[in-house]
Amino acid sequence: MALITMKKPDGQTMTIEETSPIKNMLLNQGWSQISETQPSFNQNNQQTSINQIPSNLNTTPLGASGVNHLFKQYYGRDATQEELNYWSNKSDADLRPKLIPNSATELEKRKQNIPTQTQEQTPTQDFSMYDSIINNDPFLTEQFQDANIKSQFSKMSPTLQMAYLQMMQSLGKTIEAGKVINPNIEITPEKIQEFTNQATKELDPYYQEQINNYKKDLETSISRLKEDFSRGVRNAEEPFKRNLAAAAESEAQAGLTYGSERVVREKTNIQGQQDLIDENALEVSRLAEDAYKQTERTLGSDVLSGISMPSLENYNVSKQGFAEAGLRNLYTPQGGMIGSLQKERTTNIKSRTSELEDAYRRQRILNTSQL
Repeated sequence: MALITMKKPDGQTMTIEETSPIKNMLLNQGWSQISETQPSFNQNNQQTSINQIPSNLNTTPLGASGVNHLFKQYYGRDATQEELNYWSNKSDADLRPKLIPNSATELEKRKQNIPTQTQEQTPTQDFSMYDSIINNDPFLTEQFQDANIKSQFSKMSPTLQMAYLQMMQSLGKTIEAGKVINPNIEITPEKIQEFTNQATKELDPYYQEQINNYKKDLETSISRLKEDFSRGVRNAEEPFKRNLAAAAESEAQAGLTYGSERVVREKTNIQGQQDLIDENALEVSRLAEDAYKQTERTLGSDVLSGISMPSLENYNVSKQGFAEAGLRNLYTPQGGMIGSLQKERTTNIKSRTSELEDAYRRQRILNTSQL
């Protein structure tokens, strides 16, 4: 498999396989192909049989024995099991160019008895061929300063290494395109107030509608209670007077018109009717108080203070009938209460204000052009 030499406009060169997936990436970055070559990687530019890549390398699969032979020749050791798994189905033209550049270093390690990979260790793939790509991409350069990232990358297969580089380059371009939020942007109090005003403007129509509905429901309930009470009083008056008159006529016929028993009986009837009206008025007052109290807990004392407080007629009962005797208040606001609807409104306005602030930050992106 032929090797090609790529050249950068500044004169830097790089030799890669002709079918390498990074060829197109280099071309997109302004590199150009200047030749097909079989370069020598021998130290001190002295070509020797072990450091020079032979021409016309075999392209048939090596098999396990072939892989071990090349690792013995260039690294002075057998291939690990992982290396055998990866390279056995590849050819001499695939493997030999990968081993030759590091041959001198690996052989020197063997001479100095420096431990190398064992069968149990995870093999690391040489990624010196990607140095130019990494060094010429500021974002990749920053990422590969992390020793952990560098270590993980070295354990990837060439295919995954290429995919990782492409992914990180894409992320770098995304950042350069301004799609990263700047969390440190300064938000002035004036801007926060602007967001709050906007949130209030958006949410207030809903809460004003809720307030109006609660007010309307309360007024309807109180109005019905008062109407029912007044109707009950009116309907009871005539039967009461007729009963008194009938009792008086009966007592007159019996000669008891001026008797003390008649007076007691009349007072008893009148007081009984008075008690009945007062009990009904008390029941109406309690129902109205409960309705107002619940509304005050929902809307708050401030809102409830804008509602006129209701009253109910008092009645005095006599043998002539029922006479209005002033008014009684049905409810006195407790005061100082923050309604549940007010609390909900405040919470939602704060939440919406935060959303508007976050959206504003998203519009003010990080400048990564100088990273």
